[in-house]
Amino acid sequence: MGVGLSTGLFLVVIAGAELFTGNNLTVIGLLDHQITVRQLARNWISVYLGNFAGAIAVVLLVFWARWWELADHAYGAAALTNAYSKVDVGLGTVFARGILANVFVCLALWLATAARSLVDKLVAVVLPISAFVAGGFEHSVADMYFVPIGMLVAGQSEVVAAAGLSTAQLDGLKGAWFAGFLAIVTLGNVVGGAAVSLVNWFVHLRKIPIVG
Repeated sequence: MGVGLSTGLFLVVIAGAELFTGNNLTVIGLLDHQITVRQLARNWISVYLGNFAGAIAVVLLVFWARWWELADHAYGAAALTNAYSKVDVGLGTVFARGILANVFVCLALWLATAARSLVDKLVAVVLPISAFVAGGFEHSVADMYFVPIGMLVAGQSEVVAAAGLSTAQLDGLKGAWFAGFLAIVTLGNVVGGAAVSLVNWFVHLRKIPIVG
């Protein structure tokens, strides 16, 4: 999974696409007086909505492709189990995981800016992203896919059986819960991205007055 998510971020870096969590680094532009708060907010909102629309489109395509039937419904069971594992996690834990996830994502993007070749950029992306996935941290854009696909396959009895879950256990996997969960993850991601921005701006970009 770490390699899979690294592939997504690598494509963002190389293709010049927009990713909400990566765009949290634009806080640097705000600190350096290159953009305004209004410009930052407009960018974040538009990119967030675009990422959400794209994620849902992929969810629907994957579902209609009946990917969840592969390996005797094992793929669908994995998707459902992953979504279900997030239901009973405390909000404080979700928030902390969101911070940590975007610290790694933004560090990966920061490192990728120093890379010159495709191989350099790939290495810069893979290691931090694999680390955040291995840590079980929460990434809002990834969750825009992982949770909805789990919610969709929860309606397939074969997938539920393969996952070893009951319909009663899946009661919490609802739209209202997902909206609150995603909001907390997003807030954590913003804090994590802002922290990386602040540290790197302070260390590398802050203009220090010359005395004497």
